[in-house]
Amino acid sequence: MSTELVTVKPAMLIPRLAEQAGLDPAKFYAVVKATCGCQGASEEHFATLLMVADKYKLNPAVRQLYLVPTKKGIEVIIPIDGWVPLLVNHPDYFAHEVEYHWEDKPFASRCLAATCRIWTRSRNAAGMGPFCHPEIMSECSRDTGPWKSHPCRMIGHKAIIQGARRCF
Repeated sequence: MSTELVTVKPAMLIPRLAEQAGLDPAKFYAVVKATCGCQGASEEHFATLLMVADKYKLNPAVRQLYLVPTKKGIEVIIPIDGWVPLLVNHPDYFAHEVEYHWEDKPFASRCLAATCRIWTRSRNAAGMGPFCHPEIMSECSRDTGPWKSHPCRMIGHKAIIQGARRCF
């Protein structure tokens, strides 16, 4: 029996993710850079993006996460298209819904808030109701295109994202 140490190199991240996507590693990386990058993003930023994608099993090619410039620098952002798979694939997840709260009556006035309700297997087994997380429009609304054109959709997304983050 040999007593020599065997060195095993861990699988490289890009080739492994590229294989999952069915692409050549160079093509995969080019797709990620073209679709998920932002001006000024470095190789280290893309490495971070791929590490987060790998950790949470998110697909950067379909924009489940991407890089954006912020006041803190360039950061990885997980939008609603990434949070929903994280939510529904959680082992304790059972169901969720969003309720919108209107100033007067639905669709005839302003949306004031949205509440995300998340039912979990453990809460159901304990005889508890859903986990509820509200988001208030006046606290969340921003002066950006999506918030101006689709405020109700955006507050609903915010409620789902923050509800999932807090619940799990």
